[in-house]
Amino acid sequence: MGKPLALADLSKASVEALKIETRYCISEEQRLEHVRLAVARGLPSITPFDPESIKTRGEPIAIVCYGPSLRETVDEIRKFRHVMSMSGSHDFLLEHGIRPTWHVECDPRPHKLAFYEKPQREVEYLISSCCHPMLFDRLAGHNVKVWHLYGNELVAELPAVYPRGQYVLTGGGNVGLRCLVLARFFGFTDLQVFGMDNSFPEAGGGTHAGPHPNQASRRTRVRCGEAPNERYYWTTETMVDYAQKFFHEMSKLVDCHATLHGVGLLQNMAYNKLAGPITAEEVMAGVGVRGGNTEVIAIAARETISHQALALNRELHEREPSYGMSGAKRAKAVLAIAGALKTQSILDYGCGKGTLAAALPFPIWEHDPAIPGKDKPPRPADLVVCTDVLEHVEEQDLDATIADVARCTRKLAYFLVHTGSAMKTLADGRNAHVTQRPPEWWVERLGKAFHLEQPHVNGDEFQVIGSARGALVKSSKAPVPAVASETRAAVAWNGGQAVFMTPTETTRWRAKTLLEKEPITIRWLERVISPGEVLLDIGANVGGYSVLAGLKGAQVWAVEPEAANHALLAENLKANGLDPTRALRVALSDRVGDGQLRLSATEAGAACHELGADGPMQQPVHVETVDSLTAAGRALIPDHIKVDVDGLEPRVLAGATRALRRARSLLVEVDPRKAGHAQMVAGLVKRGFHLDPEQVAEATRRSGPFAGCAEHLFRRLSPAERHLIDRIAAAEIRPEPFPHLYIEDAFPADFYDLLLAGLRPDAEYTSLEAARGTRGYPERSVREAPALLRWMRMGSLRWALCRKFGVVGHDDETLMIRDRPGYRIGPHTDTPAKVVSALFYLAPAPGLWRGTSLYVPRAAGFTCSTGQHYPANEFKRRWTAPGAPNSLLAFARTDRSFHGAERFAGPRVRDLLLYDVRRLDDGQGVRVK
Repeated sequence: MGKPLALADLSKASVEALKIETRYCISEEQRLEHVRLAVARGLPSITPFDPESIKTRGEPIAIVCYGPSLRETVDEIRKFRHVMSMSGSHDFLLEHGIRPTWHVECDPRPHKLAFYEKPQREVEYLISSCCHPMLFDRLAGHNVKVWHLYGNELVAELPAVYPRGQYVLTGGGNVGLRCLVLARFFGFTDLQVFGMDNSFPEAGGGTHAGPHPNQASRRTRVRCGEAPNERYYWTTETMVDYAQKFFHEMSKLVDCHATLHGVGLLQNMAYNKLAGPITAEEVMAGVGVRGGNTEVIAIAARETISHQALALNRELHEREPSYGMSGAKRAKAVLAIAGALKTQSILDYGCGKGTLAAALPFPIWEHDPAIPGKDKPPRPADLVVCTDVLEHVEEQDLDATIADVARCTRKLAYFLVHTGSAMKTLADGRNAHVTQRPPEWWVERLGKAFHLEQPHVNGDEFQVIGSARGALVKSSKAPVPAVASETRAAVAWNGGQAVFMTPTETTRWRAKTLLEKEPITIRWLERVISPGEVLLDIGANVGGYSVLAGLKGAQVWAVEPEAANHALLAENLKANGLDPTRALRVALSDRVGDGQLRLSATEAGAACHELGADGPMQQPVHVETVDSLTAAGRALIPDHIKVDVDGLEPRVLAGATRALRRARSLLVEVDPRKAGHAQMVAGLVKRGFHLDPEQVAEATRRSGPFAGCAEHLFRRLSPAERHLIDRIAAAEIRPEPFPHLYIEDAFPADFYDLLLAGLRPDAEYTSLEAARGTRGYPERSVREAPALLRWMRMGSLRWALCRKFGVVGHDDETLMIRDRPGYRIGPHTDTPAKVVSALFYLAPAPGLWRGTSLYVPRAAGFTCSTGQHYPANEFKRRWTAPGAPNSLLAFARTDRSFHGAERFAGPRVRDLLLYDVRRLDDGQGVRVK
């Protein structure tokens, strides 16, 4: 049973004269937390009508509340093309065959979920950001737009949680009054209002047109009008307050006319105010209320950038490819802070061309008003990165920008500001750093919105960590690496160190990210290029990859046309004991002559320079082709070619006809958006170079200004490599007891003979315990795979096996294995770090010994995720590989891929080649090598 009704009689005074005090149904703190959570969802927000289309909104709109009179008037709503429902009228209308155009909600309490059992794809749900988070969850996947409630704040003091540029709407204290404002916001002036009664038919009757989870338990009898025409209504004090506010709200809606349909307290109040005594028939016909003078009904939270400044920044982004490229330099500091916070929830506020996102190992959110597609109001994140941004904001917009950063900061913000001038200028002649202030000024300005700590100054760079006032973290406890100031950097490589001169922030960033920025390039240098082979590095910049290849023993010729980069390239070669005369200052293309190089910037380390393009900064440069360069003896014909020249790759390779006949591999930067790149790729494949689509997918940038670009590795496959890949592709996957394949003649016969002839004596093998730390198997020993098998780790075999089994792996290893009599190993699934295991049996003759056995557990449904070894008697052996000469057993590692080896009885030894595809971590998130 429900609560007993509490009845009160306030009818001695006319309803218009009653003084009612109401308060908001939840605390202000809770309301703002609802708003924060709603904004964090990144949903679209409402926008006002377009004045050009106002004529299309000359039609009436039916605003449908959930009062009792809706039962008698619902059929009248069918004639309206535009219908706005709220509260329980949503389901009520659907039950009567009427689908609302919009549905509005602004009540923050969770009981409102009862009205959203039947959300419709065709309805646009206008949900206030103050609504309960569970309501947004209920409407996930539907057409939802967010709007914000105005709470009588000063405009300059609107809560920072409201995203800049989104609209905050005025209006009364309930959803019906807010709908009047929303309708006018959308351009409607003829408001046909249904079910807005503010009263009940009787003291104990239902308070709404249908079921409602929040029936009023305290009801009040009020008088409307004077004798002899007075009428009495049962209502609540809150509804009396709303009825009184209705006329106030209508007075603010310019050009609006509201027609109140039905019978109730509000309709009678309207007649008494506007028309005097009325008959029952006149009440049923509806009463009109005229709007008043022009008033502000919606406020857009202040924008963070003026229209003029926005246009200037967009123009600079288009004119200067290097503008907005500094984000990746901050990746190390960002990872340090994110690690301390134990979060990957990061917003790059002022992301520019998105290089920070490209440099991080996980996705982040991005916002920049000058970058199309990233210009929407940003969602909050645990960590907000705002580096190289605030100095580009005009002073009059700084407070709004800083407040917006504070709105987005759930835990910490990381600021880095340049206090001096920039190298670039805006189209109006101003320096791109439009706000140049000393660090103490920035501390005072940022301190208005943030608790600041760890300020650090290095030259003209100032950085600081801040927690927004009211954020979840008050102290970061996350030391940020100081802004780099060293002029030399060392990078561990090939058992030694590579040394790089770092006179600029860009060169420091290049050194720090050298081994992580392009994994496929590092893998190519490690596994494809051998000592003594010739590499032509075209577009070498300051020589990062040229130095690594040279230190490995390759003969490197490095080509870089830009003067500052070329000078530092030669210096880096010399610092590492390499020949600086092999740094060639020349531009390579499809012709020989002279040209102009348009610069994106003049500092060493800058990229995105363009041959033959006009611009404010240019350098004259001599142009050669690869073939003319090698024909003149200025470089040897290369075994390997690397080409990264910011879009001109097709022209470079068009001038390398002779070199391509000799080259064994090419690593080419490909941008499918640029002219000629697709034809270039097709042409290289036609020339006999192998390209694996899985490698391209792995290397493709997912975000940032180079989204879609990827290093493409083209290789000429050896006969043995191509033979094995073709055999794997043609093999049948056997499903039981778990997916595996077994093939014979894995290698060509002559290659297999070479492999057997190259098997080494026992003395060159190491025990499994000494080599791998695995105890309990003294009869097994291992050694590195010979150079003859180096191609197995160049990518094609890994991609072939992953494609065959439908899995993904990012690393691999090879290992020669030798078993002596007595070796056995119980059923196990393999370590979680493995993705695919492949065993090549190197028997000198048929029938000498058996290979690996596959098992199923005797306990139904038993699985193992750790790779633990089990006693054989707990399993049933289903199949054993014959171990025939030149055969291969391969399977994908799962929690039920139980395999092992029966006791090896001899004679002599058993030789195997193990090839594994591996994860970059141990299956538990810990990175492994």
